[in-house]
Amino acid sequence: MNRKERRAARKTGQAGGLSQSFSSQLRDMGDRHAQAGDVAQAESLYRQALAGDPDDIITLHRLGHLATRTGRIDEAFTLLSRAIGINRNVPELHMGLAAACHAAGRLEDAALHCAEAARVRPDYAEAHLEQGNVLMELNRPADAVACYRRAATSRPGYTQALVNLGRALYGLGKPEEAIEAWQRAQVADPRHPLPAMNLGIALVRQGRHAQAIEQLQRALAIAPGSVDVRCRRPGAPSPSARRRMPRPCSSNACAASASPPTCRSCAARWRAR
Repeated sequence: MNRKERRAARKTGQAGGLSQSFSSQLRDMGDRHAQAGDVAQAESLYRQALAGDPDDIITLHRLGHLATRTGRIDEAFTLLSRAIGINRNVPELHMGLAAACHAAGRLEDAALHCAEAARVRPDYAEAHLEQGNVLMELNRPADAVACYRRAATSRPGYTQALVNLGRALYGLGKPEEAIEAWQRAQVADPRHPLPAMNLGIALVRQGRHAQAIEQLQRALAIAPGSVDVRCRRPGAPSPSARRRMPRPCSSNACAASASPPTCRSCAARWRAR
């Protein structure tokens, strides 16, 4: 807390602790420090805010989030569980616990907390999306598909949900349904590279090379530095194969040699004479 903030604290402090309004101001200051990347100062302000208003679930949620980010998972569980004990009908609190469980490697519990967040708020698209992501990690793609569909229904045009839906469907051996999901994602956000990249790869595997190249070139045009794809003619050597091919020799001695030259490319031409 800087000098100005401490002066304000002294003015607003009360015998029975900080007022709720001032606790809210401290929390807002903490938010600004958190957004600026000053996690230590943000946490200090949040703890001062919580001292003035111990039942503030927003501050408990903020502290739980910071604890997860900094690897203090047990502390995150304690803070977030305390907040849920005050009000269990706030879906963001359940998502906070899901994040803590995920960080701890407790994937089944993470999926359950995502499901609880979605139960509290059925149109919570992010909860459906994250539950699908966790289920994919658990190798349950069919269940993940249902979650991604709910996410896309909750928020029409939700690009990430449609991209992930396509991946899950493709993994289930349903390439046409996957392509349809990626095409929907592309319509929703034409500037997102992942639909084009995934379409390109799927179309290559179907032998639809012209369409595949068009999509892969589109992905590269959108994000040349973030998409690792290479467009080449069907049957053309890959970059690794081209590296293994012999380079032409620049020596005149090979061309005039009466015996097979030592370099591979010239030797092949010498034998063909």
